[in-house]
Amino acid sequence: MKLISNFLKRVKPIKPTNQMLNEKEYWQVIQRSLTKALNQKDQENYIHLHLLSNSVEYILGFHLRTEKLLFDLYNSNMWCASYIINGSADDDEFLSFRNWVISRGQLTYQETKITPDFLITELTDNKSYYDFKGFDLIAKQAFLSKTGRVLDKYISEAFLYHKANYLHIDINWKIYQAESMKKQCPNLFQKLWH
Repeated sequence: MKLISNFLKRVKPIKPTNQMLNEKEYWQVIQRSLTKALNQKDQENYIHLHLLSNSVEYILGFHLRTEKLLFDLYNSNMWCASYIINGSADDDEFLSFRNWVISRGQLTYQETKITPDFLITELTDNKSYYDFKGFDLIAKQAFLSKTGRVLDKYISEAFLYHKANYLHIDINWKIYQAESMKKQCPNLFQKLWH
């Protein structure tokens, strides 16, 4: 019992924050992970170890930056691209799809944010599904490993990009009206829609 008490006294207090990691630094981490990794598991491991080698504040900042990037991809056109590429319109699949877009790096993210049809450049013949389940959980796992605590408890209420703050999307395409999807993502539609 005394050992636990001494350990708790040495643990630095963690203050709730809404401070995101600098975007340039964030994308540098993602780019390095892409050059070091052969697959998503390798990329996940690289990022996890990188986060563990940094401060608690850094891990929190990385997570908050990821949340902001996910938030910014939450729109009708992106959901259309997700549906055309993966054939699913459910919330969890859309989250995994947006995770995948972020994991592909800054150029893919920025171009896709402007025009989701840009993802035609990311399609490969040896892959049939585009998602990255758990990419948004890497920082949470690193935080738990480093502190023994749950990261969500240290996100300030001032952080605006929580899932709870997502606005309702007015969908500008319909699953059963192929032309409406073609209008949003013509290249993806032409290549993938059968």
